[in-house]
Amino acid sequence: MYGGQAVIEGVMIRGRDHFGLAVRREDGSIELHHEPLSSFYNGRPRRWPLVRGFLTLLETMLLGIKALQLSANMAAMDRDPDAEEGIPAWVMATTLGIALFFGVGLFFITPLMIAWALNPV
Repeated sequence: MYGGQAVIEGVMIRGRDHFGLAVRREDGSIELHHEPLSSFYNGRPRRWPLVRGFLTLLETMLLGIKALQLSANMAAMDRDPDAEEGIPAWVMATTLGIALFFGVGLFFITPLMIAWALNPV
């Protein structure tokens, strides 16, 4: 299973056992990062019908967030070379929480409320 995703100033590619990240730095060089995937991404439950769809969605979201966080940290280090960590975890968690709140509200709750208003039971 192979796939990819755009990240900040780069691209993430997922292979069967590893994922790689390539990010263009401000000086024009390309920084590469690769890691092996944990057994969560390749374990036995990935072969079970009905479960694998949910796991694929979950793993895509988790790996995508991790790749975006890595690329954001690389971009932050370009702007402030003295920064050793990059973006703090609490900032990323808060941003993700707000985004999920508005995403679910805008694309799930709002259409549901409109449908109920147009067709009361």
